[in-house]
Amino acid sequence: MSKTSPYAKKFNGIYKKDDELSLSWTQLASSKNIVITNKGHIAARNGYHQKISDNISSIYATDNEKRIACVKNGMLCIGRKAHRSVEFTELLEVGEGKMFFTEANDDILFNNGSVYGYIGKSNEVQLLSVRPPEAPLIKKIPGDLPAGTYKVACTYVLKDGRETAAGAIETVELNGTECIHMSYFDAKEGVSLMVYISPSNSNVFQLAFDNPSGSAIWNSPNAMLGYELSKTNKYPIPMGCTIIQHHMGKIYAAYYDSEKDISTIWISDPFDYHLFDYVVSNISIPGNVLCLASIAGKLLIGTDEEIYSYNDDALLREADFGVAPGKNAIKETIANNEERVLIWTKRGLCSAFPVRMLTDEKFDAEVANNVSGAIIERDGNKHYIASIFKK
Repeated sequence: MSKTSPYAKKFNGIYKKDDELSLSWTQLASSKNIVITNKGHIAARNGYHQKISDNISSIYATDNEKRIACVKNGMLCIGRKAHRSVEFTELLEVGEGKMFFTEANDDILFNNGSVYGYIGKSNEVQLLSVRPPEAPLIKKIPGDLPAGTYKVACTYVLKDGRETAAGAIETVELNGTECIHMSYFDAKEGVSLMVYISPSNSNVFQLAFDNPSGSAIWNSPNAMLGYELSKTNKYPIPMGCTIIQHHMGKIYAAYYDSEKDISTIWISDPFDYHLFDYVVSNISIPGNVLCLASIAGKLLIGTDEEIYSYNDDALLREADFGVAPGKNAIKETIANNEERVLIWTKRGLCSAFPVRMLTDEKFDAEVANNVSGAIIERDGNKHYIASIFKK
């Protein structure tokens, strides 16, 4: 008679009971890989494998969860899923400082206060924190230019076609028997240098030379000048900015002045994420900005003291309590394709807009030094998960 291996038709619990699927929580004190359902039943937990074991100081997953950007051992990396792991490709050395990320049209923008740029769709890297070129050395030589005041300014054109703002402007006075000699151009590898001239007694700069080398002489009629320079009075992202957020075609970058306890949010030109107007395009808010999020046509601004909304140049205070630092603003699609943001605040979990508390008044919110939140979908249910770090 053949022997067969015994098998269990059903799980009878760690200890035999009348209800073999229910156990007292005390019986699970030393059990592992167990899930307790809302009804008190137990089930085996899905197995998970460690995917990343390197020294990662910052990490970001795109909204569609197809790409991962991170700073690993001081290198900006892009990751892709491999079998039971994530494989990283090193892109750029950026140091160990905290890196902040946002998305714009499938590009991943990154900023750590000194290095600002984006990772393109094909994982190419383009730096946007390129300082404008210095003006060339100018001297007068014999020529035929009309008498008057002439100005010279230069820009860079980046690999992706973006043009920087103009750098320092040099001015020269001509007497009618002279022209302009230029030398010592501030050329750089990987970018094109554009030279603009404002002709006699004019404030309009027009293209004179495209990527000159060595030296150049301008002694031609005004009609020979090219297109106008439109990017005047613009500057790169201010040094020291931290959090960045793409909102309505612009980049919003936060800078905190700890001595005055005031934050300034700098706003880029529309679709020109590398150009900022330091005079006009900014918002000042009391406290330290710890969170920026774009939701339903509004910009959510969370400080350590309050929560604001910004829309059409109107700044409104939405709550009189602050948020925790970290990647804790998570966007969620709810009924009728409407969106909301979930935020971990100093009073617990809330949603916006409008700002509503999702934890009751008796909830004791953890005072955290850093919070990372995520929405996990499992078995048709959504779960908000918060990883809270306390010193």
